[in-house]
Amino acid sequence: MPLGRCPLPPDPGYEKTSNYYPPETLDGDYSPPGRIRPEAREIASRHTKGVIAMILSNEGMSREPSSTRKKLIYSTDKETPKNHSAANKRRIREIQVRCQSRQREQSISAERLLPPRQDKYSHVTSKLGHYLPRQSSSGATVQCGERGERGRENEAPSAPTASQYSNRLLQSMSGTNVEAQPKERSSTLQQHSSQSETRPAKLKRNFILENITSASCHTIKQQPKVVELNEETAKRDRIDKSYKKGTVPKYLLERKEEWRREEKERLASLPDPTVPPGHVVMSTSDRLKTLETLKQHQDELLKELQSLSLTADTLRINVKRNQLESRLIEIEDAIKIFSKRRVFVKVDE
Repeated sequence: MPLGRCPLPPDPGYEKTSNYYPPETLDGDYSPPGRIRPEAREIASRHTKGVIAMILSNEGMSREPSSTRKKLIYSTDKETPKNHSAANKRRIREIQVRCQSRQREQSISAERLLPPRQDKYSHVTSKLGHYLPRQSSSGATVQCGERGERGRENEAPSAPTASQYSNRLLQSMSGTNVEAQPKERSSTLQQHSSQSETRPAKLKRNFILENITSASCHTIKQQPKVVELNEETAKRDRIDKSYKKGTVPKYLLERKEEWRREEKERLASLPDPTVPPGHVVMSTSDRLKTLETLKQHQDELLKELQSLSLTADTLRINVKRNQLESRLIEIEDAIKIFSKRRVFVKVDE
């Protein structure tokens, strides 16, 4: 039976040697005595003497002075929870008081830094007063830089500005009457107010429509890589359109002709194995021309031989007949040679 399907069997000698265990072991609380080595007594005696004994005797005691120790208070009662909301409110009030005192100090220091103003310059206004807002009589803030009758209606008669004084100074230097200037100014103000009333209302600018119009015609700038890719694609398309499919380019034809000529020259430079050494092949035109010449010469010799007398048997006629016959034999042999397709001629060294 395999061991994986059942618990491990007990030791066969367990029941036989059960008297080995003492009867006290039958109780559940029994623990066997500890094993002590022989040198344990010597080690214990060392721990009761010298520095080790002093350290062990002071175990649990603090080495710090009593003033620096942290007092640990152990309380069994549950502490009451801290009121964080009240603490937060108190903290906020303290911060507000500090901020108010700081603002008060800053305002006092700013007033101290202002230069003292003399009474003789009290009627002179600041050059920037025309552009700065000021408090009107009704309590509303009015922009002095606005142009229109609404700002002038709420204005009370105030001291003349620096620009008005400069205009008066120029007029006095030019010889004009200074006292008549306020009347002229009031008349010009009335004319300006009447013109502003009759002036048509200014049309409002529709910025939304302008933005839509400008956005519709605005082109997004592409990245350099995308631009280069588009240019390369367009160039390839132009080449494909101009290319004639099915026709061999001119440079390829020229190259083929050059290869054919080089191959012909190479074959011509190679030695012919059928030609004997020291000879060359005679060209066909030279061979035919030589053959024609030999045939003509043969005809002439035959005519000359036929013109000799057959009855005369003199020495001179016999010598001449023999010469003509030998020459005819040589010409016949030459005609046989030059009648062949290839004729080899020996090269003179």
